[in-house]
Formats: sequence, structure tokens, C-alpha cells
Amino acid sequence: MTTSTINIPDAYSFPSNSPEIGVEIERVCKVIEATATHKIVVLKPVIDKLRLTFSGLGVIQHVDGLQAEAYWSGVHQLANYVAQATDEPSITPCSVEGYWTGLRVELEGGGVATFGFNPRNAKNAAVRLEFNPSRLSPAGLKSLFAAWNSIEGKNIPLAAHLTSARVSRCDVALDVLNLRLADLFVHSPAVWKVWMCSSMTDGVQTINFYKGAKNQSPFLDPKKRANVIIYDKREERLAMGEVPEFGSLAHTRIEFHLNKTSYFKNLANTQFPAKDWVFCRTVLDEPPLKADRWKTFLDSARFRGYAAAEALLDEDEKAALDLAHSNPASQFQDLFDKSVWKHWPDAVGVPALALLIELASVHPSEMIGQSKFAL
Repeated sequence: MTTSTINIPDAYSFPSNSPEIGVEIERVCKVIEATATHKIVVLKPVIDKLRLTFSGLGVIQHVDGLQAEAYWSGVHQLANYVAQATDEPSITPCSVEGYWTGLRVELEGGGVATFGFNPRNAKNAAVRLEFNPSRLSPAGLKSLFAAWNSIEGKNIPLAAHLTSARVSRCDVALDVLNLRLADLFVHSPAVWKVWMCSSMTDGVQTINFYKGAKNQSPFLDPKKRANVIIYDKREERLAMGEVPEFGSLAHTRIEFHLNKTSYFKNLANTQFPAKDWVFCRTVLDEPPLKADRWKTFLDSARFRGYAAAEALLDEDEKAALDLAHSNPASQFQDLFDKSVWKHWPDAVGVPALALLIELASVHPSEMIGQSKFAL
């Protein structure tokens, strides 16, 4: 089967030596002609990480004579045994925050899943499962269910537990190709602090945006997970010794970290996460200022704040900036609007994830003792 692609010239290479990189059309949300020589590609959103938690509520009762406390005590003992055993090479111990026992499962076809067993805090769910849905293949899903059976002891299939599972974390990623992070301007009135990581040679590489909260310290701990993180995905892959997915094309990833408490079966109902956010490309057909001054102004706005940066402009530049509001070719253009979110069904519709959601909608009593739900 032939995959259709669209060829995108690398806008940051010299025109005489600008390679064209093929991008699969089925992954593309939109192509923006920023200038006559610069095309920006916005890919469809994907789920980069999904965390599910469950305690068997409404599930364990369907096994005759089984009590929740005894069941989980046995499961946690078995998980601890598996963590110390050596006869399951695809299952190895790992650290999982908030749980005494963590297990890492190497999935068939690539990808990894982690389980957390035996919560350190009574408020935590009995089990935590985390994986990357975009890398989960049907074969990987089968090995995930097999790993659960090896750990749990084949009393209640993982599929049955999914019926009561809740989403405690969902990372939604939007990939923007042929646009460097330095050429992206982000604003939201909800942002409280911004933490930025820059290279002395290559400039900005990661930006973390933190939303405001009640009773918060005026200082920021950068170890805390940000609400939105934007980073250079191409450089990340190179740093990990991997081949960049899109060759020489700049690859900027916008990642929303959603803390959810909804049922997993309702994942498709996730609301548009970028409300009150704008992610603007600053590559314009007619920049309001001369090209070098435009970039300098934007860099200053990121560091000093927009109003302070504008105050540094001369009167002619301020007037040009005001006139830009009436010229579409000079205006900021939002990359992540609601037209992108119409592709959310594609993100939750990837085969393995769609099957998990389908199983989560089955009544648990129909799964107990049924081998077909163990995949």
C-alpha cells in the first residue's frame, strides 16, 4: 500500500540547497503558506502519554467470594514477586511515583507501559497504568494484557478493570513542522510563570508554561510538571541518539498536560484544551518591522514582556506595529485553533486505543472468566 505524502522544502536551509521532506498526508491537519518560500505544517493532535488509575470498584464484586482487600493484597504480593523474579525478561522493576512496586513492560512492536502497584498513600488508586497510545500497536496491546495476567494471576482481566478506570493524566501533543521554537510566540492570560531552557549556541529549546493557582508561592519550582510545554522535538531525538522523524525540518512540539478525573471510556469527550491560548507563528509575509528588528522585538517581548518591549521601539516602529493590526499579512496567526481539534477523534481512534475504549464500555460481569477479553 502506497502512502501519499506532501513534500515540504526546509525553509531554514539555503534556497540553493533546500531539501524537500516528505510528510504523510493522512497525518497533516493543515499546511500554512507563511511566505512565498516558507510552508508550515501542523500535524493532527496525538496522545503522547495516558495515565489510568483503577481500584476495581464495581468490578471485583462480580467474582464470587472475592473481597477487595484480599484481592488487592494478593495482587500486590504477586507484583512484588514478579519485580524480583528473572523469568519474565519483558517485565522489569522500575520506580513509579506514589507506589511501592513499579513494573516496566516492554511491549511487542515497540513501546513501553508501566504499572504502579501497592499505593504509598491510601488516597491513591490500587493500580496505575501509563503508556503512549500513539506507539501502542495491536501486538503491543496483546503483550500488555499478557503481562497483566502474569502479574495479577488471571483472576480479573485487565479489560474488566478498564470499565472503572479513570484518566488521571493525558498529554496531548501538537507537532508543528518547518517552524523553529524561536519563531513561535505564545500567550495566555492564565499563565502565571514561564520557565525557559536555552542553549548558549542554539538558543531556546524548551519553554514551560505554568497556569496560576490559589495560595501559590511567588517562586517557581521547575521540577513541577508544567501545564503546557513547548520544545524542540528534533533536537530531543538527536540528543537521544535517534534519527529525526522529519529529517532536517524544524520540529516544534506543543504539549498540553491535562490532569483529568473522567472515566477512561469517555476519553473521546475531552474538551478543546487551548481555550484562551494563542500559539502564533511570527514568520509573516509582511512583518510589521524590518526583519532583523522584528525578531529582536519578539525576543525582547519574551524576556521583558510585550509592553516593555514595545516601549523600546521608536515612534515610527510603534506606528508600524499599530498599522499591522489592519493588515492580515502582518498579523499573528494562531496555529492551534478549534479547526485542529476536529481531528481529536483520530487521536482516540488509533486501533489499539479504540479497542481499549470499546472494552471499557462493556459491563465487567461479561468479562469475568472470559478468555476472549484477555486478548
